[in-house]
Amino acid sequence: MPRSRALVVVLAAAGALALAACTPGALDGDAPSETPTQAPAPSDAPEDPDPSAFEPAPSEAPVVGPVEGDLDLACSEVLTPQQVYDFNPEMLATASPAGGLPDAFSAIVERGGVVCAWQHATSGDVLLVGVQPADEDAPDDADAGGLTTASERSDDWAVLVGSRYFEGADDQARSMAAQVIANLG
Repeated sequence: MPRSRALVVVLAAAGALALAACTPGALDGDAPSETPTQAPAPSDAPEDPDPSAFEPAPSEAPVVGPVEGDLDLACSEVLTPQQVYDFNPEMLATASPAGGLPDAFSAIVERGGVVCAWQHATSGDVLLVGVQPADEDAPDDADAGGLTTASERSDDWAVLVGSRYFEGADDQARSMAAQVIANLG
């Protein structure tokens, strides 16, 4: 046998031995003799589960009260969650708006009304809605803390809305005030 051919055979045998050594337990006789099996399912698992049995029942939305005031109104009556979402999807109801209540909104509380607040999740900007009985003096937006405001009246209610998001969009502010009046009936 030529010398180069013998060298090839020796190298091939050494390579095969090296590859076999890469398998755990292949050379020491500890190789697993059985294929692992999956553990049996717990006995309390249903054999044919009904997926509808696991669907959660819809829950009622939490009642969000006003930031201040004693008038018996929930903020979800003043503006529905969908209306707030349509205004800005990142607005969340809050009991303590950033910066507190501007004087115009505090005056609504003093006249027997309520103020509801929503705050932007990242910027901290607020949407304030004040509602008071219409027989009281009309809401005054003279000092609304730099918020752009709009007011609306019905026979029963006087409403003041304010937000920095209304800046340059007075029609949007008036539209929201009208939505509040419509919600309260």
